[in-house]
Amino acid sequence: MPAESQRTPGHALRLRDWAIAFLLAMAFKALYSAVGTLQLQWLLWPLATLLNAIDGFAFKPTATGEWLDADRGLIIVKACAGGNFLIASWLGYLWRWRTRTPGPVARLDSSSGSGLRFGLRLGPSLGLRLGISLALRALAAAWLTTLIANTLRILLIAHGQDDLSMITGLSAADSHRLIGIVIYFGILTLQLAGTRTLLAAPAIYFGIVVLVPWLHGLMAGRGGINASHAAWTTALPLVAVLSYGLWRLCHRYALEHKRQHQKADDDLPNGRH
Repeated sequence: MPAESQRTPGHALRLRDWAIAFLLAMAFKALYSAVGTLQLQWLLWPLATLLNAIDGFAFKPTATGEWLDADRGLIIVKACAGGNFLIASWLGYLWRWRTRTPGPVARLDSSSGSGLRFGLRLGPSLGLRLGISLALRALAAAWLTTLIANTLRILLIAHGQDDLSMITGLSAADSHRLIGIVIYFGILTLQLAGTRTLLAAPAIYFGIVVLVPWLHGLMAGRGGINASHAAWTTALPLVAVLSYGLWRLCHRYALEHKRQHQKADDDLPNGRH
């Protein structure tokens, strides 16, 4: 019986898979909020080590799990671990790889009298293993992306936060927050570039940074999240998306105007312009 291998068409991730991914994100968010800094060294230790290596920082661990550079007066705390961005980046990679097919499917042609063709498709257990494999690969990529984002964020805070406050008139806290939003949202947008989904990055970012904490707060009986934080987090990505959308619209209009003008010139008799 000759057999040929081919890949299954369609989406590897279905609505049920996204529901499971969202529940996992909620569970990780709850766990991340509950643990202390000592339990986040898998995020903080590589960050401090990389910063010490590339820019001459002198971060050393403290008894509470934080990392202190006494010479520069900088400390890496739990909030610097980027747990929210890790979740967003993980979902971003799942979205980027959502159309990856789970693997080859064998089609066997029977030479028996009936001439029936049998397609051997992936069983539930194999499909589950492939789904777990995809989730783990996305998590590994998200961990590396988070390490890069956190490194860039702290470098900008160390070398540019004071200048940003001086130029914009923002407080140190707001400058700190602005740098974090620009870095995290910017890298998530680059991560999802080429997926032909303009709203994927802001939807994931807003969902993880605003929606999930809001739902978690309601479930914990706190009744919501900080309004100022929600405003900052929502406004900047929204401005970025609207600006990009406006640029695309103007660019498309300019191309269409140029095309129509060229067509009008081509329709004129030779020598008359």
